[in-house]
Amino acid sequence: MGQFFDTYAAHAPVLRILTSADDVNEEVYGEGLQVMFRVAEAMTQGMTVALSAASAGHAGPDQPNAVPEHAELTAVACLMMLERINYLLSVEVGLPRDEMVDRLSAIIYAAFHLT
Repeated sequence: MGQFFDTYAAHAPVLRILTSADDVNEEVYGEGLQVMFRVAEAMTQGMTVALSAASAGHAGPDQPNAVPEHAELTAVACLMMLERINYLLSVEVGLPRDEMVDRLSAIIYAAFHLT
């Protein structure tokens, strides 16, 4: 999570332009969507592995040993939340960076039932 925040901060001016532009070339927009979906897929795969490891041998009636339904959509939603928080930090909205890293980590882990 911290790496994402650092990477976003390093490239914030370009990312702000791309995420705020009304008229973006379809080729750029399409490539950006492909990257977003690859990141979401990587998040889903990582969370699937973590969930399997966390629940191995501990699954019971209250703790299913399965990935949440529509895990890819959950990952996209988490990624969008992550991007917007980083956008706000990049325009110097008074959010506490370290607390946001912790809070977003907790939310994303909860979304994948890893808490």
